[in-house]
Amino acid sequence: MNIKYLINRAVRQYPNNLAVVYGEKRLTFFQLNNRVNRLANALIKHGLKKGDRIGILMKNSTYFIEFDFALPKIGAVRVPLNVRLSDQDHEYMLNDSESSALIFGEEFIETVKRIRPNLKTVTKFIRVSNEESGTLPVGMLDYEDIVGDSSEEEPAGYIDDDDLHTIFYTSGTTGKPKGVMLTQKAWANIVMNLILDYGPVTEQDVILNLQPLSHGAGFFVLPFFIKGATNVLVPGFDATLIFSTIEKEKVTVLKLVPTMLYQIMESEEKSHHDFSSLHSIIYGGSPIVVKKLIEAIEFF
Repeated sequence: MNIKYLINRAVRQYPNNLAVVYGEKRLTFFQLNNRVNRLANALIKHGLKKGDRIGILMKNSTYFIEFDFALPKIGAVRVPLNVRLSDQDHEYMLNDSESSALIFGEEFIETVKRIRPNLKTVTKFIRVSNEESGTLPVGMLDYEDIVGDSSEEEPAGYIDDDDLHTIFYTSGTTGKPKGVMLTQKAWANIVMNLILDYGPVTEQDVILNLQPLSHGAGFFVLPFFIKGATNVLVPGFDATLIFSTIEKEKVTVLKLVPTMLYQIMESEEKSHHDFSSLHSIIYGGSPIVVKKLIEAIEFF
């Protein structure tokens, strides 16, 4: 079982379900898959292929999920970069992973300009832009430009379960960060384990994922997707925005870390919102203060 298979099966089963929400942007499973296929075929057209490592330097958005789904469809390897790290960290990880391409958000254009001369293997630079984006530096590509005339057909090519899916970099507590390699089969097994641990997940579920998808929170997108549920993303952590999003989108599951839960509980606004749609809050990443956990359970 591989990621391409899981994605395509879910699209066949739930084509008209709402797949992802980011602000006013809303994509069904069918619409998301069309964009994913167009992106995958565009990457092939621009010379990227199975086995190529591709760095991703982006904040949470629908674009992140599009890249997350397009890369395994062509057998390319995702190399997620923590947006809070330094230029030197990004440079090291891209060189160590021998990445062929770097996909980045518009807000990181200056970072990319600074590290570009020192990147040994990156030959393709793809910017995810907005309406106010300026002119691209020579040799860089714009995301919407490359997918604009690309095919929506399923990208050709055989994907094996043992093909590499992701290279995750550790925090480097005992030296330089190490690239931890996960195959498509390993990622698929994690997806199944998460469904078993945190399920049941149904197509009526709506998960609000508050942590960076470039880190462990990225594991939670596909478990909900393959069950027909909706993934909701926000640009950053803001208690007011979270409260209004839960109400508007009828969020059923929150994924966060304890410090986020503390801030939610400390907000005076929390008593003025309707959280009746919520049935689960998943937290991890650090120990939680028992007293605060009890307070949260009692409040919700």
